[in-house]
Amino acid sequence: MKNASRPARRHLAAGALAAVALLGATGCSAVSPIATAIEYDASDGINGEEKDFLSYRNLALVGDGDSGPARLIGTLENLSDQAQTYTFQAEGGGSATVQVPAGETFKLEDDANQTVLERQDAWVGELLPVTVSGNGGQTELEVPLLGATQDHYRDLLPEGVSPSDEELGSHLDEETHDYGGEH
Repeated sequence: MKNASRPARRHLAAGALAAVALLGATGCSAVSPIATAIEYDASDGINGEEKDFLSYRNLALVGDGDSGPARLIGTLENLSDQAQTYTFQAEGGGSATVQVPAGETFKLEDDANQTVLERQDAWVGELLPVTVSGNGGQTELEVPLLGATQDHYRDLLPEGVSPSDEELGSHLDEETHDYGGEH
């Protein structure tokens, strides 16, 4: 059997080198998940649906400190042809009942729909366990507890609650408006 000619070996080596370079350039992304295909809640609250029981979007609580009242915000949707009544029970705290008319979307941010839960030992920034029950169903949710550091949440604090000075200011440097000190 005759050995391959020198030009043929060069072409073969160049092809192999190109294949290795191509695999090296795409190897990491070939086995990594596509980030845009990962589902997530693109808001501060949580979204979900409990089939034939509860549908919610951007559900969160707004409060101050480690205990006291926190306002439930977000949207509840009733796709059924009957009014639905839900009871929200905060772990170690109080409860509140919400009635959502048949076929309606119920926005908890509306002043007429203000719903407040009492809480104990749950700091702003934590997830507060909340049990939702009603109409033959029940589910456990981990609802984010938001503070008033962002302007758009200040107006959603429960009546009688105002943000603490610590909550409002000191995390941004006065001169630079950046996190931390001078630059």
